[in-house]
Amino acid sequence: MPLYFMKFIYFSLIAFLCSNVIAQQSVEEQIKRLEDMNKFAENAFVRKFEPSLRGIKSLDTLLEEKTKEYSNRYDESPRVVKEFIFDGLIVESHFKVGDWDKAYLTRISVNSSAWPIKQGLIVGTSKKKVVAKLGEPDTDKNNILSYCGETDCVSFTVSEDNVKSIDISFYLD
Repeated sequence: MPLYFMKFIYFSLIAFLCSNVIAQQSVEEQIKRLEDMNKFAENAFVRKFEPSLRGIKSLDTLLEEKTKEYSNRYDESPRVVKEFIFDGLIVESHFKVGDWDKAYLTRISVNSSAWPIKQGLIVGTSKKKVVAKLGEPDTDKNNILSYCGETDCVSFTVSEDNVKSIDISFYLD
């Protein structure tokens, strides 16, 4: 086997092994970011409330409540999804029929600066400030900056370089 070919194999092997170490570090960094974004999403909404029918309704004056029934895909038990509409805020939650003490939040949508989220981010905040606080978004498409964890996401709809709405979505299995 010619010497140059052996050197090529040797350096190719070194490059391959080094790339795996670098890739593993970036995977660890990616996992940490996913975990950090999940924590951010779970705690993003500043106003604390009990995750129940009563707790959600106590947030503010309820303008409208929409209800839709469906069956759980695993056990066919009856469920209800409710959308609670307040001034500048929408909260979507799922319930087991008859169990109003346990809400499974799936979405919080904010379209008013009256409802801040963590890091001092509110409707009206500049896109630049969002990126400065949270880093580069996972996606930046159609004027929507999305920051996602393993299961939960926070999205900022931007127009004219300012946040127009904030959507926090939670995974429900």
